[in-house]
Amino acid sequence: MPFLDEAEWSDIDPLLEADKQAIVLYRKENNASIMEARKMVRGPANLKFEEITGFKGVHFDIIHHHRLSKWGDECPQCHHLLRTPMAKLCANCGREKSD
Repeated sequence: MPFLDEAEWSDIDPLLEADKQAIVLYRKENNASIMEARKMVRGPANLKFEEITGFKGVHFDIIHHHRLSKWGDECPQCHHLLRTPMAKLCANCGREKSD
């Protein structure tokens, strides 16, 4: 699944709160569980993420984890992204980052 650069993130970020509020409202109006509300609500951040990436049905909780600037470099061994920009070890394969 693609990550969002800062320009894309600036379009999505304000919409994430609207998605959260839509879930809260759905729960209140339908006496629904959080799980049901998450399945039923497709808010503006979800739709914008779909427009940008082409991936449908990605929940706003997952969108939060796809901001590229929050991740580190690509591991030269396994090609996964390091968990943070400051990470010294690849969580996927265990390779230490060489500076």
